[in-house]
Amino acid sequence: MERLTPEERSSRERARRKKSVERLFNSYKRDHPIEKGGPEQWKKAAEALLSIIGKESDHLAALGLQSRPKTMGDLKHARREAMKKSHPDKAGGSEELAKKVNEAYSFFEKKIGEATQQPGPKATTEAQRKPSEIPIVNPAECSASLPDDLNNSNLVTETKMDGSRYALYLGKDPYGRQSKNALLSRRLSSVDGKHVDRTGNVPHITDQEYGLDGTILDGEIFLKDFETTQPIMGSDCDTAVEKQKIVGFLDYYVFDIPFYCGQDIRQKPLSERRKILEEVVGKMANKHVKLMPRWTGDIKGSFEKITAAGGEGLIIKDQRLGYGIGWAKMKKSYDVSCFITGFKPGKGKYAGSIGSIEVSVNNNGQEFAVGFASGFDDALRDDMAKNPGKYMYAVVDVFAQEIGKNGRLRHPTFHRFRKDMSVENCTMIKLRKDLKAKAKSRRE
Repeated sequence: MERLTPEERSSRERARRKKSVERLFNSYKRDHPIEKGGPEQWKKAAEALLSIIGKESDHLAALGLQSRPKTMGDLKHARREAMKKSHPDKAGGSEELAKKVNEAYSFFEKKIGEATQQPGPKATTEAQRKPSEIPIVNPAECSASLPDDLNNSNLVTETKMDGSRYALYLGKDPYGRQSKNALLSRRLSSVDGKHVDRTGNVPHITDQEYGLDGTILDGEIFLKDFETTQPIMGSDCDTAVEKQKIVGFLDYYVFDIPFYCGQDIRQKPLSERRKILEEVVGKMANKHVKLMPRWTGDIKGSFEKITAAGGEGLIIKDQRLGYGIGWAKMKKSYDVSCFITGFKPGKGKYAGSIGSIEVSVNNNGQEFAVGFASGFDDALRDDMAKNPGKYMYAVVDVFAQEIGKNGRLRHPTFHRFRKDMSVENCTMIKLRKDLKAKAKSRRE
């Protein structure tokens, strides 16, 4: 079988589709001679369509794909793999190649959004009846691995706040559910497939007129810690406001700006977007809308200082790159020992197999489940599904971030089996002691 490069596949696909489109237009001209327009108009229409096809083929080549991605998960995976070769710090990579990957990502993100967006409720005002001028932006994720060179002068770091991630749309809700600003979660509703709306939970942020219509901000809603923030954002509007009257009003820490006054600026380097963001936050003049702190230099020292003070870690970004490209987490992580007491069924591509393992410790003479951990490879996952009894009460080490007030680990991830430890040694006392050790910056 002939092996082709992505560029060769793209070229062949473009040529094949060009012939197909030409046949289609020639057929239409022949069968509909009295339709409006003449040969020149048909030629221009064909050329315009072929231009779109060519652009899509180029974007597929930039992402190393043979066909259009159908889901955001497919698209994000393709971008992550493409950036491993295109990042300016990688051999053979450059800022131009990274820019092409980012442009391709934005192109297909829009296509996927158009294909999956559900129709909203019937509009009641003229403004709502008009098509939204603001697209729906899926907040970028930290999908890159930590840079090999943490002393690179192009890197900047931000505090990783343990709050709730939200995009703030200024001037218009892209779903048309309200006429002013909208605060949308990156989480999609299981009811209508739209981004969850929490605009009414923080009226001290969303009820103002900012004069920056068409601007989209990306940031973190935060107050004190996750266990203070989440119950407020998870409540209905009235309850959320009442809770804030007691514990304090939530702040919105902004760290990026994908759109500025209707202009897509995701391809601009972070250094330029930050200047625009600083200007926007200044114009908003809201004491509860704040710039996310950032700095350069001594990343490891900053990590140790922040985690020692109880912080979650850092976000590392490259100032030369576009929105969401090369973002990496440097999260605190602790190695703790537990034993397996159950299994949770898998979903999606893991349906029929194991999704995660229940891990427990001994607490006052009784088993106490501290969470569900995943992160194991497919071979181990399949063997667990076939031979669950083989793994029951096996001692494992898991990486965890911290333990909540309910005694459950936050974000536990499987690390390894511990044949040198017994179930009796896995206690809540030992677990809490291990969580007070020095935080790790990498999951090694």
